[in-house]
Amino acid sequence: MADPDDKLKKPSRRSKKDPQSEPLAVVGIGVCAASFRSLLALFSGLDDGPGAAFVVAVRQQDGLSVDTVVQALGGHTSQPVKKAEDGVKLQPGIIYVGGGSDMITLTDGHIATRPAEEPVGHRGTVDSMLISLAEHAHDHSIAVILNGLGSDGTAGVTATKQYGGLSIAESLNGDSDAAEQGAASPLGIVDLLLPLEQIPSQIALYIRGLETLGTPDETEISDQMVAVLDQIAATLRTVTGNDFHGYKRNTFLRRVQRRMQVLQSPTIEDYAAVLRKNRDEVHNLFQDLLIGVTQFFRDPKEFEALEKELPALFEGKGPSNQFRVWVLGCATGEEAYSIGILLSEYLQTIENAPTVQIFATDLDARALGSARAGRYSSAIVDHVSPERLARWFVKEGDTYRVVKELREMCIFSPHNLITDAPFSRIDLLSCRNLLIY
Repeated sequence: MADPDDKLKKPSRRSKKDPQSEPLAVVGIGVCAASFRSLLALFSGLDDGPGAAFVVAVRQQDGLSVDTVVQALGGHTSQPVKKAEDGVKLQPGIIYVGGGSDMITLTDGHIATRPAEEPVGHRGTVDSMLISLAEHAHDHSIAVILNGLGSDGTAGVTATKQYGGLSIAESLNGDSDAAEQGAASPLGIVDLLLPLEQIPSQIALYIRGLETLGTPDETEISDQMVAVLDQIAATLRTVTGNDFHGYKRNTFLRRVQRRMQVLQSPTIEDYAAVLRKNRDEVHNLFQDLLIGVTQFFRDPKEFEALEKELPALFEGKGPSNQFRVWVLGCATGEEAYSIGILLSEYLQTIENAPTVQIFATDLDARALGSARAGRYSSAIVDHVSPERLARWFVKEGDTYRVVKELREMCIFSPHNLITDAPFSRIDLLSCRNLLIY
C-alpha cells in the first residue's frame, strides 16, 4: 500500500480559475478484431453523443484494417469519422481513428501521429494512446477497453486512474470476467466493468457530471465535511476491516471525490449514503485508497547497499537451492522487478547459481493485475539506466514491458500483513514501499 502524497512527482491539477480549467472531454477507446462489433454497437448507442472527442486506437497485430473501421463506423453513427492526422485540433463530436501503421498520442489539444518504430505485436498502440490521453485531459479523460485486448490497456487504465479520469471495460460474462480480473488484465483495475449496452449512458453521465462537480482539489475541508469523512472511514472499517481514520485528510478527500465523480454523487453526504447501502462501492473506494505511487530503483543508494550484500546472501546456495524473496506492499510491481533485475545481474556473475523466486504482495488486489502485465509508461527512463532498459525491457510504442524471464520470476498475490500468514523460508525481505508510509 502506498500513499500518493509523497515526494514523488504527482499529476498536476487544473484550477477552475485557469482558462484551461474546462478542457474538452476525450474518450479513448482500445479496439481489436475481436471487439470490432462491440465498437460499432458502442457508437450506435452514442449517436446523440455527448460533447466529447473520441479517439480510437486499433491494435495492429490482428489484421483489422483502419479503413474498414472508418467505413463501418460511418454507417453506425451520425458523428463524423476521420482518420487521425498529425497536428489536427481535437473537436467535440468527432471520432478520430488512428492510422494502420501510426502511433497516436495527444498533446496541447491536438492529435500527434508518427510512424510506428516497433514490429507489429510490440507497438503498445492502445496503452500509448491511453497514457497520453490521461496526461493530456486528466479528469476529463475516459478510457474504454473493449473485449479481446488481453493485457493491452492495463498501463493506460492505471494512468487514467492516477490522473483522476474514468475507466470502463466491457463485461462479457461472470466466469471469464472473474478470471480476467485475477490475471494481467485491465479488467481488474477499471472503475466500471459493464455490459456494452450500459457503457454509452455512463460516458454521457460522467461528461455531464464534469460540468457540475467542478475541480475536487478546490473544495475546502469544513468541519461538516470532516464529520462526513469520519463517517465514511467508519463505514470502510466496518465493511473491509481496514481503518482509514489516520489516513492523510487531503488524500482521503481526493479519493472520495474521485468516486463521487464516477458515480455522479452531487454532495459528499449523498456519497456517504450510497456507501451505507452499497457494499460493492465501499470496496471500490477501498481499492482507490490503495492506489500506489512507486518507481523503479527508488532511492538508488539503498539498491547499491543491497548489491554489496548479495555475495553474503547467496553464500552456500547452488543449483539445487532456491533463493526466496518477499516484497511487501509491491503496488504496481516496480520494486519487485527492480530487485529481480539486481538479482538476475548478480546471478550472471557466479557459477552454479540457484533459482530465484520473488513473492510480491499487496493489500490492493487490483493493482496486482497491472504488476503482472509488467507494462509501464516511458516515464521509467528517468529511473532506469539505458543499459537496463535495453536488457530487461521491450519498448512498445510509448511504453516499456518487462521481459518475460523477469515476469516469470515474480509471483504477485494479494496479502494482508496484519491478518494473513507470512511466507516462510525467506532469504530477503523488502518492506521499503510499506515502511515509507
